Amino acid sequence: MASIAYVTNSQMIEYHRINGNRTMNFWRPSYTKKFADFNEGDYLFFLVKTSPRAKEKALTGYGRCSKSQTMTFKQMWETYEKENGYDSKEACKEAVLRASKTKTLPEKLNCIYLEDVVFFQSPVYLSEVGINVNANLESYIYLDKDDAKVTNKILEIASESGVDMWSLINAEEQQIDIQEDQLHFAVTQALKQCKTHIYKEWEQKKIRKMMKQYLQEHTEESLSSYKMEAFCIKDKEVEVIIPVVYGKEYDDTMQYCIGHCVLIKDLILRNYPYELSVRFTFVSDQDTSMISAIVNRD
Repeated sequence: MASIAYVTNSQMIEYHRINGNRTMNFWRPSYTKKFADFNEGDYLFFLVKTSPRAKEKALTGYGRCSKSQTMTFKQMWETYEKENGYDSKEACKEAVLRASKTKTLPEKLNCIYLEDVVFFQSPVYLSEVGINVNANLESYIYLDKDDAKVTNKILEIASESGVDMWSLINAEEQQIDIQEDQLHFAVTQALKQCKTHIYKEWEQKKIRKMMKQYLQEHTEESLSSYKMEAFCIKDKEVEVIIPVVYGKEYDDTMQYCIGHCVLIKDLILRNYPYELSVRFTFVSDQDTSMISAIVNRD
């Protein structure tokens, strides 16, 4: 999982904040310059200049990437309209022209659709988490490139001051919890760091089939997935769903799964500073009760 801080038009962000928008289309004219590591579920933070005299840009909120695609300006406006951050097509077009280095309408734009957008009550400066940014930065930086805990630190600082009250009042969904996003990030980071690597290609195919069936049978739950595994967060309890395929070396697989789960739990608890319960559910065509009893022991 990756997080980026993107230099953002403050006028556009203010439009979304005032309207309490929880979704938005984050467009950028440089569609040919692709992110090296930014995918569905990753966080995009808004890096803006909070005032004309401000010496340092600040993070004022973030959103979670739902999808990314390239569109013409016409397609973008017809698809997202005011979710582009402007009341009219003409105002949006002017903003795109100002952002374009050639001052002409780009042939295509990169459109990153963000969900679960949150605006901070107080700005968070990157210097607070040990990052110094060039004042002339025009695009973005990866936040966790040198320190895997930076995103977590940012969310923790933002959680102390809370969500912007105006956007909270105007949001259709009244429940906005930065700590829940902090936990979501901690879990995803743990799964990313604890890569499953013991399974052969045929076993991976079997796992994908089992997990697909599991997700279809549990559509009523708010499940998130990462690679071959999945998780569910509810009332400060994390349920991590782990697929298990036993090969010829039964004991080796069992030992690996136990160690895998212990490491995942340890990373989650280390990166989330609040009280939390972590338990594991296993998806397999064989008995996993022994593994479950060991890793879910209090």
